[in-house]
Amino acid sequence: MKIYTGTGDSGTTGLWGGTRVAKDALRVQAADVTTLEQIIDRLEETLEPLRQFILPGGSPAAAHLHLARTICRRAERAVVALARDEPVNAEVVIYLNPIVGLPVCAGPQRQRAGRHCRCGLAEPAPTTE
Repeated sequence: MKIYTGTGDSGTTGLWGGTRVAKDALRVQAADVTTLEQIIDRLEETLEPLRQFILPGGSPAAAHLHLARTICRRAERAVVALARDEPVNAEVVIYLNPIVGLPVCAGPQRQRAGRHCRCGLAEPAPTTE
């Protein structure tokens, strides 16, 4: 089976039931963000409350997820900076924000699944006042 079908070459995508809509249709964007947020919510339910800063590392899978998080965060910052100078579709920022959360939630879960004893957490730095 090929990963590409060519059916989206005209700028449309298929919905369940066979209906075709524009790839940038609000229905598609809303469904993508909602699905992503649901996945993050399910992952987050399996985690203990975050009380410490997450350090990259642990298993190779967890380290790759941390790398993905930093790349997503960099993309989000770049889009926000761009939006200060020129028009940017607001949906892009809305979509990028939860994308950063996915590897944040999946990283600790992968470390537990890999049975690594280091949980990848560090004590917060003391505050100076």
